[in-house]
Amino acid sequence: MALPFKRVRCSGGFMISQQVEAILQQIERLNEADRTALEQRLQEIAEIQWQREAEDARASARERGVDQQMIDDAVEHLRYPSLSDC
Repeated sequence: MALPFKRVRCSGGFMISQQVEAILQQIERLNEADRTALEQRLQEIAEIQWQREAEDARASARERGVDQQMIDDAVEHLRYPSLSDC
């Protein structure tokens, strides 16, 4: 599928579009207060998304009969395999 914008340069190994480049330039021109506000808002958005995804994952686990104790046991087994053999 063709992208609706032109790839222009490589940044950290990733091709970025002209649109993304323009946004990054705008961010660089922000004063410190505006940049802090932007960072806080992006963190809020990420947290909301994470919460939504976590709830979806919990619902999916419940549908499959997986509970928190099963998850904890699996994590413990992966982290401390010698303890789970006791």
